[in-house]
Formats: sequence, C-alpha cells, structure tokens
Amino acid sequence: MGARAGHTVRAWNRSRAKAEPLTADGIPLAHTPAEAVEGAEVALTMLYDGPAALDVMKQAAPALRPGAAWVQSTTRLRAIAAPMMPVPRTLTVSLSVMTSTS
Repeated sequence: MGARAGHTVRAWNRSRAKAEPLTADGIPLAHTPAEAVEGAEVALTMLYDGPAALDVMKQAAPALRPGAAWVQSTTRLRAIAAPMMPVPRTLTVSLSVMTSTS
C-alpha cells in the first residue's frame, strides 16, 4: 500500500463506510473526489464501470494539477473508453487505462 511505503495517500469512496478501514493505516478520507486528488501527482480510480469512472473524474477534474497522471483501472470500460479520452486532454493529464478481456 502506498501509505505504508511512505507515499502521501488520500482516499475517497462513494460509500464512506467502505473506506473507513483505510484510516487504520493513517490514510485520511476525503469528502469529495476533488478533495481526494487535490495537488496529487497520480490519481487512481477503481470503479464499477465507465460511466461511474467518468462521473467521478468530472468531479475530481478541477482539483487535478497540470501533468497529473490518472490511472483508470475500471474493468468494464471498453464501451465508454473513447468518450473518456477527451477528459484528460482538456485537463492536461496523462491517462492510463487498464481493461480486462472478460
């Protein structure tokens, strides 16, 4: 886990109770996606599907710093990957998409 390796980590979850166990490792919980990524060099999203990932990134976008990397690990992304591509271009962030073949 990044926090255990000395990295600054903030977490946000649509269901805050699911993120609460992270506080045991000293990870602060953000109240919004924007608060979670504010000033971060890397933003990692791991959501159910493309529409959820796109919605969260639109909320987080104003707080991303220029040049930030967005690592998108939603496994059900293929159908919406193309519509997501303009988001990072308008934000000047790098996008890494990990998809599953299943």
